[in-house]
Amino acid sequence: MTICTNIGSTIKIPVGSEVIIHHVGKGNTLWNIARKYNSTVNLIAAKNYISNPDLIYSGDILAIPEVMKELLQMTGFL
Repeated sequence: MTICTNIGSTIKIPVGSEVIIHHVGKGNTLWNIARKYNSTVNLIAAKNYISNPDLIYSGDILAIPEVMKELLQMTGFL
């Protein structure tokens, strides 16, 4: 699924996952975003195709997956 947020910008949301959308603000890190949503840095980075978790920018839009649901899907229980 792709959502148009502003003219000329789109985000891709992983299909099949319940996600929260987070707009990265000044000073945000993946660590504090993961902590806020009870998720993990690695899971957020993977879902958003971020190869270097230390490089996110103010204005980025991230999909925040639910940890338990993701773990259940990865292990085949969901």
